[in-house]
Order: sequence, then structure tokens, then C-alpha cells
Amino acid sequence: MSAGNLLEQYNADELFYKEYYSLNGDAEKIRHLIQTVGENEIIRRGLLVKEVNDEFLTPYEMGDDIFGENGKREILLSKHNRYTPEFLHCHSFFELLYVYSGSCRHTIADETFTMKEGIFCIVAPHVYHTIGVFDDSVVLNILIKGSSLENTYATLLKNDNCISSFLLDGMYAKEYAPYLYFRIEKESSLRRIILDMYSEQLNSDVYSEEIIGGLMIVFLCQLVRKYGNSSEKIHQTAHSSEAAKIYRYFVGNYSKASLSALAKELGYSKNYCSSFIKTATGCSFSQLLKQFRLRKAEELLKETTLSISYISEMLGYHDPENFIRAFQKEFKVSPAKYRKSLTSV
Repeated sequence: MSAGNLLEQYNADELFYKEYYSLNGDAEKIRHLIQTVGENEIIRRGLLVKEVNDEFLTPYEMGDDIFGENGKREILLSKHNRYTPEFLHCHSFFELLYVYSGSCRHTIADETFTMKEGIFCIVAPHVYHTIGVFDDSVVLNILIKGSSLENTYATLLKNDNCISSFLLDGMYAKEYAPYLYFRIEKESSLRRIILDMYSEQLNSDVYSEEIIGGLMIVFLCQLVRKYGNSSEKIHQTAHSSEAAKIYRYFVGNYSKASLSALAKELGYSKNYCSSFIKTATGCSFSQLLKQFRLRKAEELLKETTLSISYISEMLGYHDPENFIRAFQKEFKVSPAKYRKSLTSV
């Protein structure tokens, strides 16, 4: 069965939500439904039923733990269950929403609008929103960690376009656009790549993670190629374009970065550049540089067998002990123990 056909089929949770929705708030019928399914079963499945568990009524943030133990996974795909009660939430990662068929209601940044078939929306981290699908429409969620974007797609982020600027702002800026979206044609290769990624998510064998990662690289490159300098809707912030230049500098120069060199590249005085960085990102130059170096360290520890001392040198630390102390302070574990944890079962 094709990925498209699988998406259109109703799963068990959707069937429950559809029946719950059809009861239109009738307390007696809802009580009977809950008794039939069982409260323990509803809790076990994590179903959002206010009569059983009203936690979803309180806005909450999803963390990186959703990617699994030790954060080994970088990308997750799922179908947004139809008829799920709308709940206000945000996440520590980027969420990519794709309307495969029909439409959905999206409330974000104090706006409510309808996303129709073909709309692809990127939601920035820590932005509260709700999604409503109350018919046979199909919406796909693609979750991707910011650290994965920076480490795996560094070349893409170096290019000056609205998508890379949005992603960089979402990872580092103090203020940033909450979302942007594009309309993808039905026969577009981008649509086919999304379905291929979803198929691999369902397949879930030893090769699936690598294949999904590779497809995401192709997807983002094609997205930037076609829509890099335009989007149907984007909220701009006062410093977004200038701040993105700062992040691009760090992406390419984390090992030898200096405030003087950055100021020269931006055409600022050293003092003004220092002040601007603090205003745009909420961090000092040294704090921002440390963030970039430690995220790169995390990638190198995961993806290579390079020695700790060599990684330290690559990142621009003159003394490996300084690197080890900085890493341990940030991740509450030494680089060696962090690497070992990734291989432990």
C-alpha cells in the first residue's frame, strides 16, 4: 500500500477522536464512551480527553526527549491525528507542517487562518500554536532538531536567503519570525520527497534514519532553490536579516572567530558590533561563539571517532581541558562519557 493510501486510512486513535467529536459535548454519551474504552487505556494511549486527563488544556512545551533516548534521532514524521482536540503547545525544535490533502485550521502568533492543500509551513521553536483537523483532511508533521539543522545543513545555512535566515533566527535570535510558509504544487518533487520520508518512517529498519536524513537534505536544498527568496507569508523582526549575517559568520568561522573580524565583515565598529550582537541575540559574542562550538562538538562526538583533543583543536580551543570543562558545564557530562552514552544499549 502506498504512503498516500496509508495516510488517508483512519488509525485507532483517529477513530476514537472522531467518535468523541461526534458526541458534541454530550456528557452522558462521553461517559459511556470512556467506560467502553477504559480510562487506563485512554491514559496509556496518551489520548487527549479532558474528562480523563485535562493536562492538555494547559499550554505546554514539547522537549527533545520526543526524539528518543540520548537524542539519537534527528527527524520524526507523523500524521496529525484527525479530530484531535486543539491544544496549545510549542516545542524546543522546528516543526514542519504539510497539508497533504484538504485543509486545517492553524492558530499561531495571535492569528487564525486556514492552511489548504499543498501548504508547507515551518514553525519556529518556542512558538505556541494549535492545529485543528476536523474532517478527512490529512496533515503531516515533520519534527527536526535545531542542532541537526546547524550540524548537518551548515552549507545550506551559509547561503543568504529567507529560509536560512528564518532557521538561523529560530536557533539563535532573541526575537524571530514565528513561521513562514510556501505553497507546494501537487505534482512537485518536494511532495514526493515528503511521502518518501514518511514511507521510511513507517518502514523503520536499520537504514531508515540515514535515508530520511538524506532525503531531508535534498528536500531543504530544493526548497531553498525554488523558494529561497520568497514565501507566501513570513513575519519579519527588526533585526532578522542583520542577525542572520552574524550566525552565518559563526557557522563558517567557529574555530577562528573574533569580534574584530566579525565587525569588519559587517562594516561595524567593534563596540557597535558587540552591542548589536547583545541586542539581536541576547548573548555576548563569547557566549554565542561558545554555543556554536559546543553544538559542533556534539555533532563531532556523535558522527566521528576523532579524539577529544583533536576535536578541541578543531573547535579553536588552545587547551583541551578548557574544552572539556565547557562541554561538561553545558551538557552535565564529559565529552568522553557523552560519546560512550551514544553507543550504550
